[in-house]
Amino acid sequence: MKVNMRTINEDSLRVIFTNKMDTWLFANLCALKGINKRVGPFLSLRDAEADMWTSVGDEFFKNAVAKCRDQVINRVSTLFGSGFIGQDLRQEVVQAEYIFGVTYEKQTDLRNRKVRVLLMKKDDLETMMRESDINGRQFEHDRRLMADPMEKTSKYARDRTIHLKKMYKIYFNRERGKERSGSSESGTIIGRVFIASQGHLQ
Repeated sequence: MKVNMRTINEDSLRVIFTNKMDTWLFANLCALKGINKRVGPFLSLRDAEADMWTSVGDEFFKNAVAKCRDQVINRVSTLFGSGFIGQDLRQEVVQAEYIFGVTYEKQTDLRNRKVRVLLMKKDDLETMMRESDINGRQFEHDRRLMADPMEKTSKYARDRTIHLKKMYKIYFNRERGKERSGSSESGTIIGRVFIASQGHLQ
């Protein structure tokens, strides 16, 4: 299996997260010296302020996380709006379920210190998880990494694979009801979105 990494869109956080409290939350989270290692590099609203969520109650917290997830879904959906219109007009359209997660990686390269939305088709993510457990199966970048573990692109690809696997585990723990209430996992902006695109499967 070969995983291609591409940038679909770049924009200001305020375009996606429009509430003033959202802006404050992300500024707070990105300023943390150490993102929670259990969920990092995925941002967790649970880590924003130690006492804040206790004072407002768990229901308010859950609504805040759900709102952030909905805003990511809305933004991704607008990028593929023509696909949904095509679907409605009975044109040839392909639809798939994707898993997304909001990250912040404190890389030494200051250019890449930004909030990201990782997005991968659910079927491919499941295949990646399944094949990684089979002895002898390697991804394209795994072979490159073995040839030169310190090469910049290899290290980047390795880290991205680790992050995608973590995203999968957090998402499916939530789906199976195994997510612990009050944990950092419960505050991650990880969810699913359906994307429609005009065209056909090859």
